[in-house]
Amino acid sequence: MKVFEAAKNSLKLSVVGRIIRFLGNYLLSWLLFPEDYGILAIAVASTEIFGLINQVGLQAFYIQDTKTEPKKLYSTVLIIDIILSFSIFIIISAFTFVSWHNGLSNNIALIMALMGLNLGLSGLSNTRFSDFKKQLDFKNYSNSLISSDILSTLFKLVFAYIGWGASSFIGGELIGTITKVLICLPFFKQNFSIKMFDKTLIKKISWFGKHSIITALASYITINFDKLYLYRVTNIVFLGFYNFAVSQTNLFFSFIISPINDLLFSTYPKVLNDYKKLNIVFSVFHFFVSIIVIPFYVFIILNSKVFINSIYSNQWIKSSQIFIIFSFQRLFQALCFPAMPLLVSNGRPDISSKFKILKAALVLILSFLTYLSSKNVIYLVVAFAIGNIIGDLSQFFYSTIMYKIKLKFVIYDYLKIVILSVLLALFTPIIFNLISINFTKIRLMNIAIIITYSFLYIALIYIFYYKHIKNCLSKIKSI
Repeated sequence: MKVFEAAKNSLKLSVVGRIIRFLGNYLLSWLLFPEDYGILAIAVASTEIFGLINQVGLQAFYIQDTKTEPKKLYSTVLIIDIILSFSIFIIISAFTFVSWHNGLSNNIALIMALMGLNLGLSGLSNTRFSDFKKQLDFKNYSNSLISSDILSTLFKLVFAYIGWGASSFIGGELIGTITKVLICLPFFKQNFSIKMFDKTLIKKISWFGKHSIITALASYITINFDKLYLYRVTNIVFLGFYNFAVSQTNLFFSFIISPINDLLFSTYPKVLNDYKKLNIVFSVFHFFVSIIVIPFYVFIILNSKVFINSIYSNQWIKSSQIFIIFSFQRLFQALCFPAMPLLVSNGRPDISSKFKILKAALVLILSFLTYLSSKNVIYLVVAFAIGNIIGDLSQFFYSTIMYKIKLKFVIYDYLKIVILSVLLALFTPIIFNLISINFTKIRLMNIAIIITYSFLYIALIYIFYYKHIKNCLSKIKSI
């Protein structure tokens, strides 16, 4: 029952908190320009590696450790996190100053410096939010993140409106981070004591950290290498279109996947030794994510210009090809996602890190070979996506075989939903071409197509999957 309650609160975070961010990003797409997204891409790509190194292992260790006294564990991990976070803030500040002195633009340098500050402040709240997940307290976890998301999004819009440009993103994130710190203060006062610092935990943390650094470096290549590479071979405007398409296709995916991944990461350790329960958790969450995610990306793949024209301003229509490529990648991510936390949840970040390295190597090799054989940047973007897809599929099949996950019905349901979505995505625009309804603006027709597609999809899911949905809910309630 606790898993079911946690799932409900994770869904609340996904639906409420992430929609707030989506609306904010949507409004920002009207206030900002492709160049702003290009500037932001360079700033993020130049500093993200430090954040990845800092976060992966420490908080994973905190969630996985079940033997250490809670106050001792919290105090030790928090102290180390603060030291690491503010050390990295100093390193980023120094790197930014040197880069600015050697010709880095003022806008990029300012954003990099603020990102470093944001990372330093986040060290004050990371451990408390990990404790929410450790206790499966996703109610308070969701409420806290929703509060910070609201303030962060509001201030992003305010800063963009008054002309901050790309800096509005990190300005809003800083407000959100400060909000998280304030939320964590009561827990800090109750549970933290510098006298509870346990030096013996450092060795255990360093084992996680060793593999976390490897994972972070590999993840950096798969997440940010593409932006730095494109910056060298194309212009800032194309990079802006690219960054916009990547971030927007990932935005909806993160609505659904991020909170569920958090839930699975905390739930898997409790069911890994129970073959039946593990398969129930895997298949149920895979099914629910599939029926939500698949129709969205299938529609973009088959009707990208309809989607962009109806949702965003026309200045983003040139990014339609990139939307298609990364929507295709998100479909494979939706197939693979429940297997990704399995290895780390079982205390094997060493194996997980090897798959991260494999994915990074694939991205590097395919991108270099593609650019050498063809100077077409769209082919280069395809290479980035294919490298990530092959890497994800490798880890997916390894993990599911290792933990004896039954895939037959999981993949069968996945393919049925894909086929249903494809048929509807092709059929819906044809309806509007056949019926004699005159729209004053093509954008209104495109919006009508999306609404009709959504309505038909929901209706068919209700007709064909109502009993299956009820059955899945009953199963997850029993855990």
